[in-house]
This record gives sequence, structure tokens and C-alpha cells, in this order.
Amino acid sequence: MGGGNSGNEVVYIGKGLVRERFQSSPARKEWGVKKVEYSLIEDDSDAYKWESFWIEEFHREHGRMPVYNLVRGRDG
Repeated sequence: MGGGNSGNEVVYIGKGLVRERFQSSPARKEWGVKKVEYSLIEDDSDAYKWESFWIEEFHREHGRMPVYNLVRGRDG
């Protein structure tokens, strides 16, 4: 990651229940996340499309994946 992180680093892009994910893992509590942005998308197929779109956008802009995205979306 390097120094100079302003605290606005995108660390994860993905589908899921954000609050439950953070509460379910002690390691995630140590991420130091202060702000979470999300969208409510009711249709799963639309959610997967948006997830893939934003992951690809991030990758194009930064040349890498967000630090906690271990797998690139649903398509792997």
C-alpha cells in the first residue's frame, strides 16, 4: 500500500451483507475501516454485474485490485 494513505483507500469491492461481514471476522475488524459506501441492489444478477463493473473500473484506474479483493468478482 505504501505511505501517504489518506484514509480514503478502497479496500474491497463486492456483493454481500456488509455489516455481517465485518462482524463475522475478527481480522476484518482490524482493517481500520472508518467509512463504508454501498448500494442496495435487490436483483442478484444485477448485483453481480455492478460488482464486476466496479472491480474492472478500479483495476483499470489503479492497475491493481483493492487490497482485500482476493478473487476478481464472480467470474474469478
